[in-house]
Amino acid sequence: MNLQKEVLFYNEEAVNSLVEGIKKKSVKKSEKDGAPFGNDVKVALEYFLDLGKKMGMKTTNYDNYIGEIEFGEGEETLGILGHIDVVPEGNNWTHPPFAGKIVDGKVYGRGASDNKGPVIACLYAMKCLKDLNIKLKKKVKLLIGCDEENDWECIKYYFDFLNKPQPEIAFTPDAIFPVIFSEKGIFQFDFIKRSDEFRDIYLDGGVATNSVPDTANIVLKNINESKLKSSIEKYNENKEYKIYYKEIAEGKIEIFSQGKAAHGAMAEMGYNSIQNLFCFLKQFYTAQNEMKNVIDFFDKYLKMDIDGKELGLKFVDEESGDLSINIGKIHIIDNELRISFDVRYPVKMKLETILAQINKVKKEHAFEMEIIKNQMPLYKEKDSYLVSTLLSIYEDVTGERGVQPISLSGGTYARALNNCVAFGARFKNQKSVAHQVDEFMDLENFKMLLKIYVETIYKLAN
Repeated sequence: MNLQKEVLFYNEEAVNSLVEGIKKKSVKKSEKDGAPFGNDVKVALEYFLDLGKKMGMKTTNYDNYIGEIEFGEGEETLGILGHIDVVPEGNNWTHPPFAGKIVDGKVYGRGASDNKGPVIACLYAMKCLKDLNIKLKKKVKLLIGCDEENDWECIKYYFDFLNKPQPEIAFTPDAIFPVIFSEKGIFQFDFIKRSDEFRDIYLDGGVATNSVPDTANIVLKNINESKLKSSIEKYNENKEYKIYYKEIAEGKIEIFSQGKAAHGAMAEMGYNSIQNLFCFLKQFYTAQNEMKNVIDFFDKYLKMDIDGKELGLKFVDEESGDLSINIGKIHIIDNELRISFDVRYPVKMKLETILAQINKVKKEHAFEMEIIKNQMPLYKEKDSYLVSTLLSIYEDVTGERGVQPISLSGGTYARALNNCVAFGARFKNQKSVAHQVDEFMDLENFKMLLKIYVETIYKLAN
């Protein structure tokens, strides 16, 4: 039986399901009435579980933390880990971020590629196998995570609080093909500074620690507008991403910084508006106060740097490449300044090395520090059964030959399991659109996902 041909029978239905799934604005909010990640995420989870139920599969909602869609029998389990929560949409979309609009062979919307599209592809691959009464030796469980973009509380709830057993083998469709054999460590932290001087300053940039911010702005008082205009004109010369300003009230001027959004794991794909803003402020801002100290900190340790060199953290290894750093958010609320950092460090680098340098910088500039997240690196041998099998599936379905496993700067659910790697869903010749404006799923690529994942489930479950 040609499974790749059979699964395409479900393509139109799967695309329609993806469109409806994108319409569920599953951005994390505060807990409310039994919805730990907010009602919007709860509604999205219910939608995906209802899809599985209508397909005749067993579904379970674990207190709106995480969902499970299951079919088949067997003592062992094949796990598929996806997520339906998304980062905030940001600004300047060409197509509405939560409409699932199809234009020129692409379905647009936040979550189309990260990660609702791949989840839908896996679900319909499961449906295909079920409808064809294909006998599998393992049961198949699709886990629907609801907090992957933030703190992974969904996975912690499932494995730690509920003490659910680990699947014997698993994959997550939340990265890039052909297959990921290593993932860098992820260390996120905030630098915090408090001063009464901050009460008179509005500063805001970024929406998520793991996203490159595309806008940042600051409101200052008692600014020489003529000098500001001249400084901006000089700074903007030959720059793609510029600085703007406007007078918003008597004595107050708002300065805007442009950037380009990208996933924080691929900071080189974006342009950081926060760093851009502070590079400009270094040339313009002369007052000797606490804000000047922050500007000097940016100038000494960050500039437009993304490889940690200025911060004293530059490191590279053969397995996973260079360290990268992203300043994802900056805010002043009342008298508190908070700067959010996302560091992706190579598998051979020690966290203690990072902490020692960061603590040195923190002390020098009188910051407080709050650790937000640390996920240790993941590493699997390239010739392991899981990596080699998935690589073979990818080659057989796509017809590509001689491909090699790759290392990833992003962090996936794979590192939460004992025997799991990331497998897709972005193709290597496709630009990354995760966390970016006008995120989309290419519908021709979506067909290929259906074919790849139906073969993957069939072979790993046997």
